[in-house]
Amino acid sequence: MKNPSAKEVKKILLALNRTVETFNKHFDNIVYKSDSKMTVSRWQLLFAVNQLKFPTISSVARALKNSRQNISVIVNGMVKDGLLVLVENPQHKKSKILNITQLGFEKLEFYNNQRDTLCNHLSNEFEFRDLQNTRAVLQKLSGKLEK
Repeated sequence: MKNPSAKEVKKILLALNRTVETFNKHFDNIVYKSDSKMTVSRWQLLFAVNQLKFPTISSVARALKNSRQNISVIVNGMVKDGLLVLVENPQHKKSKILNITQLGFEKLEFYNNQRDTLCNHLSNEFEFRDLQNTRAVLQKLSGKLEK
């Protein structure tokens, strides 16, 4: 690879991958210590369901860039554990709408607070402008990859 910018993009993507893996492991430890049935995947799914209007398994899978089958397996476990309920969808006979239960909302709020605490701790090491620039570069990279 002769292009220095391409080399730097490669380094950024590798660093990003390591950062995401490290964050997920760290956050999984936080989540798992307080509730052995929770995982980062479940927290992300609750977050996505909460953000979407009329969330279905398919729309959550698209939002999380995951397979419908994988999301379905996670959702079934979360329904069993009382975090989600499936309700009839007036728009589609087979595709049920996912609703978060009171317990699910409590878990979501707790883990969102844990994430915010971690972000506050991490942010102390950086200048605000550097963080803004990093986010802007990552958004550009993501946008190019999604085209």
